[in-house]
Amino acid sequence: MPEPASSSGLLVLLGRRMYGIAEKLVNETQLTSVGLLCALVMLLTTSGFLYSLVEPRRLTKHIILEREIPSARERREHFFSQPRDLIIKGYQNFREEIWGIESSAGVRLQLPVGFLDELKSHSALSFEKFISSEGMLDYTGVGGLSDDALHKFKSKFNPTVGSYAPVLHNIVKVQMDKIFQKHEDWTEVNINDGIMEMVSILSARVFTGTEASQNVEWLELGPSYVANVLVYIEALKRWPKVLRPLARFFLPQRQLILRQWEQAKQFLSSAISKHKMQQQHMNDPPSLMDYFINDERISLEDMFRLQMAIVVAGIHTTSASLTQLLYDLAAYPEGIPELREQIKQVYEENGRVFNKKALSELKKLDSWMKESQRFRAPDLTTFQRLAVDSLTLSNGLYIPRGTKMELPTTAIQVDDRLYEEPQLFDGLRFYECRQKEGNENKHLFISTGKLDLAWGYGRHACPGRFIADVEIKLVIAEFLLRFDIRNPVGQPRHADLEFESNLLPDPTKTVMLKMVKKY
Repeated sequence: MPEPASSSGLLVLLGRRMYGIAEKLVNETQLTSVGLLCALVMLLTTSGFLYSLVEPRRLTKHIILEREIPSARERREHFFSQPRDLIIKGYQNFREEIWGIESSAGVRLQLPVGFLDELKSHSALSFEKFISSEGMLDYTGVGGLSDDALHKFKSKFNPTVGSYAPVLHNIVKVQMDKIFQKHEDWTEVNINDGIMEMVSILSARVFTGTEASQNVEWLELGPSYVANVLVYIEALKRWPKVLRPLARFFLPQRQLILRQWEQAKQFLSSAISKHKMQQQHMNDPPSLMDYFINDERISLEDMFRLQMAIVVAGIHTTSASLTQLLYDLAAYPEGIPELREQIKQVYEENGRVFNKKALSELKKLDSWMKESQRFRAPDLTTFQRLAVDSLTLSNGLYIPRGTKMELPTTAIQVDDRLYEEPQLFDGLRFYECRQKEGNENKHLFISTGKLDLAWGYGRHACPGRFIADVEIKLVIAEFLLRFDIRNPVGQPRHADLEFESNLLPDPTKTVMLKMVKKY
């Protein structure tokens, strides 16, 4: 955020000092909840003024809902609870302009696609800082990957992703039979826990190693940590920034997360020690952690933070994408027979093994994945950047340090200028598009570009999309070889859960499953 005016500096410093003293009292004297509440009430008398000092400077641009809702607080709440509709409305009103949404962290600028080339490598913008801010790094420990970590992820790990296909396929086959019962007749099932468990095992093998993928405590830690972090972030964002240092002590997730961090440290310290003492050979294929263990630039604390950040990213986004796709299949089951036929054909032609080549041949499944992502990617906005220095755009707009900017991707992906009947779900939309000459390798699930924005754009496009592609295809292929899926009678496609720029499948919803007779 931009620095406050110099005349207000002493007041801001005083406010920060007051919070520091309160936090020290809590940590050192075991201040009771009643005492903490009293301290919070005392500070509330000045919180509005302090918040006005540290809140980002107002940008002279269109602010969505500014006329309809005079209260900035109510506009922030609207974005918190109904972000998708708000982003689409703003995009439709100001499609080719820069416009803003008021959020818990101030104004978030929404950029037209035309600014991508100008900003994709701008030195004043940071993707890592944006993610760390959104992930509430100071409270959760979850932040963006450093440039060194990102480079190692892309240069060392990603080239090995193809070798993971048969390894993960074996895991999926074993776990599929353990997690999902073979119902002879249509049975109502909640698939969320099962999908989360599956993804947790796959993510543990990929990012941490074989031992982690077989350790019950580690596997239970991942999903629980993800759930706690998401709830903690959502709760903290409802408080003004200046009150969060105290508000956190009222949130039960804080202590849960601290305990989980200690659990993670113990497990990872043991795994790292074994590796360094050569009691354990490098995983085959190597896990992501294998590439970081011997890097002297990365401390143990960095390793813990890296692993926990990847746990959140890997488990959260992949399980959400998988569940959304299964909800789509349940809502449009008429497309399943054609998908299953291609899966069977590819499976048999490749010796009943889903290797890298076989997965690349699942083109209809890839199209369904892409269409599901078009509607319901976990992030409603992409190309997310935080201004670490002030800058001036080519159109003359001055951007203060601390400003957040992004693309309104969820709106772009239903733009009727880009897609025919964009509100219609068509699982084979991208498969048919790729039948045209010159389009054979365009608009894949993993594609990035100015019309493929779900993974971001430029050098900070999600590096994990390649392993996510492998995991999702393996799980869906094995699932459809075993089951038919549909919604309960009369139930339309399940609605989503939203907060700020996050879109999640509702974990309370159910689908109907029945075993495929020929399996």
